Amino acid sequence: MKKNVRARFVAYQPTLNVVSTLSSHPQFTLGVCSNNSTEWWDFADKSLGLSQYFKDKSLVIISQEVECAKPDAAIFQVLFDRILASDKTASKDKVIFIDDKKANIDAASQFGLIAIHYDSRKQSDLAEKLSAIVNVDLTNNNL
Repeated sequence: MKKNVRARFVAYQPTLNVVSTLSSHPQFTLGVCSNNSTEWWDFADKSLGLSQYFKDKSLVIISQEVECAKPDAAIFQVLFDRILASDKTASKDKVIFIDDKKANIDAASQFGLIAIHYDSRKQSDLAEKLSAIVNVDLTNNNL
């Protein structure tokens, strides 16, 4: 079954466009907070070259490795602690969390992060929301 799933694995280009565009701006530091296994992340990274977008590898947080998962607040604490380790001036209200699951968005928001629900059917909404928050025009970048 694993082989079959991997054979059908393809990049979701709109999401990669978001990541690529944001990672090209030096004022942003990107991270991942994934409920997938380390094995799955390694496969996705190798297949798509995801590591190139994440300058601070400590911000690639895989639930299997930290023994907690979204929407548990503990994983957001791990994320924020790692952000603080690299930027002592960071504050929760400057961290943007994007996810496709409403429960995860609600939990991130309760934790104090800026939370955006990502609905792939409304990609322009994401570009507009992010542009307004970060003061960078992302609307012309195929988001």
